[in-house]
Order: sequence, then structure tokens, then C-alpha cells
Amino acid sequence: DQTEDRVLHHAVEAGARIGAIFKEPTVTPTEVQRRAKRLRTPLCSPNGAMCRGWNGVTISHDTMHIDGIDLGYRRPVYFLTTRRGGR
Repeated sequence: DQTEDRVLHHAVEAGARIGAIFKEPTVTPTEVQRRAKRLRTPLCSPNGAMCRGWNGVTISHDTMHIDGIDLGYRRPVYFLTTRRGGR
């Protein structure tokens, strides 16, 4: 909240400059989580910010695995999404 997503803005600028970026999976807080953490404003989706900043992007995803937490996937699942202008 204090940085106003400065790191995200720098990443979008760097990606536009070099034409690619690597980003770890992120979780965008829900409204309930935002209130619980006392965040001033809703945080935007990093993927949406990249798409808008680059007017289109292909994002390579894989499943998250956290020791001790069953997220429903036993093996990695990989997929690509192609977006245009933040959609």
C-alpha cells in the first residue's frame, strides 16, 4: 500500500523496454482481504497491468505448489494465455 504498486509499474516499464519479463505467481487480494489488511485502495491484477502496459501479452502460467497445502494438482500444469490491451 505504501509503495502504490511502484514495483509493478517498474516491471511493466522494463518489460516494454526489453520485450519480455519473468514474474512469479501473484494473488490479488479480494475486497474482504483488502479490508482485513487495511489497504487503502484495491490492488490491480499484475497480469492486467502488464497487458494494458504492453497492449497485449502472452503469459506463461504454471500451477503453484506449496508444501503442506493441497491446491488440487499433484503435478505441474502449464498453459499460455494471450491477451490484448488488458483483456
